[in-house]
Amino acid sequence: MAGVGLMINRMAVAAIVMGLTAASAVSAQTTQPTSAQAAGAAVHRPLLVCDTSAATRQAFASEHGAAVYMTAEQITAAAAAGERWATPRCVSDAELARYRQMRAARRVAVASR
Repeated sequence: MAGVGLMINRMAVAAIVMGLTAASAVSAQTTQPTSAQAAGAAVHRPLLVCDTSAATRQAFASEHGAAVYMTAEQITAAAAAGERWATPRCVSDAELARYRQMRAARRVAVASR
């Protein structure tokens, strides 16, 4: 069971809120909550780097509910659509690397215009 706690700690340490959440970070920093915040609605897109082992899934489920794994494309689409969720979603190391590559390529394309 100590291994499960270690995995939760790894996930917590590896917790990231992607750079794509700048707008929601600003709204979360306001001194007066919006009506959505007051109603307890999701106000950000927390992502945790998770492996896919049974132990990680079990530990994640005990903390947050069933694990929802996202791809780089899903993360990008969620940001573009302004999606929000309150409970963390998972991203694998490989998908996080793909997302970062996609984001860097997008920045280069915008800068070269």
